[in-house]
Amino acid sequence: MKSLGKILVCIFFLGLGACKKNAEQVDGEIEEAGYSMTQDGWLKAIRADDVGVVKKMAKLGFDIKAKNEKGQQSLHIAAEAGAIDVAEYLLNAKIHINDADKEGRTPLMLAVLSGRTEMVRWLLKQGANSKLKDKNGYNSLMLAVVNHQVKAIEELAPYHREDLDSALLLASMEGDASAIDTLTNYGASVHARMEDGRTPLMLAVSNGHQEAVAVLMDVGASRQATTESGETAKSFAVARGHLEIAEMIEKGVSSEAIGLDSDTQIAATMSKDMNKSAGKSGAKKPEKVATIEGAHLSSFSKKSISSTALDQNSPIVMRQYLQRELPVEVKKVSGATATLHISGKPSKEITVRAGDPVPNSNLVVVKVSTRKEVGKLNNSQPIYIGVVEVEDKQTGQRREWRAGSPAVGHDPAALVEDAATGRRYLAKNGQKFYSEDSREFIINDVRPGQLVIEDVTSGQVSTLLLRGPRG
Repeated sequence: MKSLGKILVCIFFLGLGACKKNAEQVDGEIEEAGYSMTQDGWLKAIRADDVGVVKKMAKLGFDIKAKNEKGQQSLHIAAEAGAIDVAEYLLNAKIHINDADKEGRTPLMLAVLSGRTEMVRWLLKQGANSKLKDKNGYNSLMLAVVNHQVKAIEELAPYHREDLDSALLLASMEGDASAIDTLTNYGASVHARMEDGRTPLMLAVSNGHQEAVAVLMDVGASRQATTESGETAKSFAVARGHLEIAEMIEKGVSSEAIGLDSDTQIAATMSKDMNKSAGKSGAKKPEKVATIEGAHLSSFSKKSISSTALDQNSPIVMRQYLQRELPVEVKKVSGATATLHISGKPSKEITVRAGDPVPNSNLVVVKVSTRKEVGKLNNSQPIYIGVVEVEDKQTGQRREWRAGSPAVGHDPAALVEDAATGRRYLAKNGQKFYSEDSREFIINDVRPGQLVIEDVTSGQVSTLLLRGPRG
C-alpha cells in the first residue's frame, strides 16, 4: 500500500513520465537531506536552491517540464524563489526562459514581483525578454513600477529606453517617489505626456501624491505646462481638493526668478543636477560642464556612427535635457500691447508695451508684435502669433516669448558626454563640434528625449536618445 501510495502521488502530480522508475528506488540521500519524493519535496528543493537534490530527483523521474495548476513550470518556481543555481540547471536542461504561465507571466516577471533583484539581473543576462507582456498588458518594467520594486526598475531600465517615459507616467500616477527618482536618473523625461497632454506632475498632483510631487518638481517638472484644454498642475490640485499640493506648486512658481539664463548658468545648473545624481548612485562626480561648440570628441569617429539611431553603445551619450520655464505667460497681443499673466501669490495680469519693465526681474520689453507663420500643425495655413521680445538690462541677452506657449529662460539644452573620456558638454541647437577624424557635425535639434545631429559633409542624420545620469 505504501508503494502504491507513492506511485499514485507521482502520477497525480507529475504525470506518467515521472513514474518510469519504481517509487521504491528513492535515493536515500534525498530523504537524508530532508526532502521527500513528492511534489512538495520537489518544490521545497527548488525553493531552497538545492541543485544537487533537484538533479537527483529529476534523474529518478521527476519531469522538470511539468506545469502546475497555474501553468507554471519549474523555472517559474526557481525565479520566484531567487534560486539561481537551480535556474541555471533548468536552462541547461533546455527549459525555455520565456515560457509564460496562465496569466501570461514569465519567470522574469515572477522574479520582479517577488523582489528577487539578483535573479532579475541574472535572467536578463541569460537573454530573458523583458518586453513580453502579461494578460493585463504589463511588461516586466511596468510590473516593477506598479508593484513598487525599485531595485528591479534599476535592472530593467537599461533594457527599456523606449518605455521609460511611459513608466514614469505610471509611477507618477502610483505616487512612487523612489521609482520616479530612479526612472528620471535613467533618462525618463519629466516632460513626458499622456495622450490628453497630462504630464507626470499633473498625474501625481491629481492623485494627491505629495512626496511624488516634491520629487518631480525637484528634478525639473514644469509647473506651468498645460493640457490641450488649458489645465495646469495647480488647477488639477485645486479641483481635487489637494490644497497643500496647490500651495507647494504656487510656492515653487513664486520662487522662480524671471530672467534669461546664460550658457554659464545653464551649465552650472546641469552640473549641480549631475552632482546630485552622482551622489545618489555612488558614481564619480562629473567635471565642470563646457560648451560643445568647437569641441573635439575623441570617441566620435566615422565607424562609430554608422546608424541613424545611436544605441546604448554610442560614442556620445545624452545625459540630460533642460529648458527652464518661467512663471510668465503671454496671454494675448493686440497691436503694440501685450497682456502678461505672472504666476505667484497672488498671480496677476499686466499690460505692457515696448519700453515697459517686467515686474520682479531685470527684464524690459523691447518689442510687441504679431507674426504670420505657416507650418504643418496648421495644415500649411497661415496663422498669426503674438510675440513679446524682452531684454535683460544687465547682460543684454534677448528672448522672444510667444502667445500660447510657456515663457522660457533659454533655448532647449542637453548635457552630452564623451563616452571615451567621460567629459561632459552643454549642447544647443546650431552648435558645431568635431570628431577625432576632424569631421564637422552640427546639432539640428534638442528635444526632451533625444538630440539630433548631422554630419555636415555627408548629410547623414543621427538621433541620440536620452539615457540619463547613470546610463
